[in-house]
Amino acid sequence: MATLNPQSVAAGGTAITYTPATASDTITNAPGTVLRVNNSSGASTTVTMTGQVNCSQGAKHDATFTVAAGAVEDCPVPSHCIDPTTESATVTYSATTSITVAAVKQ
Repeated sequence: MATLNPQSVAAGGTAITYTPATASDTITNAPGTVLRVNNSSGASTTVTMTGQVNCSQGAKHDATFTVAAGAVEDCPVPSHCIDPTTESATVTYSATTSITVAAVKQ
């Protein structure tokens, strides 16, 4: 498990540092954060953020994003996937080979 601390993007631009994806990553200080996924593999990958807060029907729902092969995509962290106590979010991936990630505050 890797801990991803959000990197702030400055007005003039910022070089983002990526970390290899692990089976389960944690994004700290998640409100207002996006998970930038760089998929250098030859297949699409599914990114899942674990639901932390019950909806109006009393269930927790995960958020999923599909990142195409060779793509770099931003996956916003939904508020229902942020633990209200720790302000963190848990992320898993359908594959981690050739996948790098960064938490980014815009």
